[in-house]
Amino acid sequence: MKIAIVGFGLMGSSLARAVLRANPDAHIIAIAHNEKTRQAALDLNLCSKAFASSHDIPKDCDWVILSAPVNINIAQIDKIINHIGPNTLITDLGSTKEKIANYVAAHHPEFKRFIPAHPMAGSEKS
Repeated sequence: MKIAIVGFGLMGSSLARAVLRANPDAHIIAIAHNEKTRQAALDLNLCSKAFASSHDIPKDCDWVILSAPVNINIAQIDKIINHIGPNTLITDLGSTKEKIANYVAAHHPEFKRFIPAHPMAGSEKS
């Protein structure tokens, strides 16, 4: 399984941990604009590769998971849809679905591999 996680903050890195716990052989690609975030993801073994841009998402990814804030996910979706392979699924961890689902439907009506999702997660308090 090959998964690109776009936005490697609290939600994205937590998802990476859960995926690797369930499937240690999963291939996680971290996409984060911040160099320190990319390096931390690598140092913590939460990913096998880390890149600054969604243009670096491999075309053979099984999943692309958008885990940045909703408006950033929407800003990224065009680049990602136009770049990924024909079998890649996209989902998001954004707090709301209406904006991104409407955006995909309006701008990419032929794209049927976007699955809006909402994580059941706790608070920011540990």
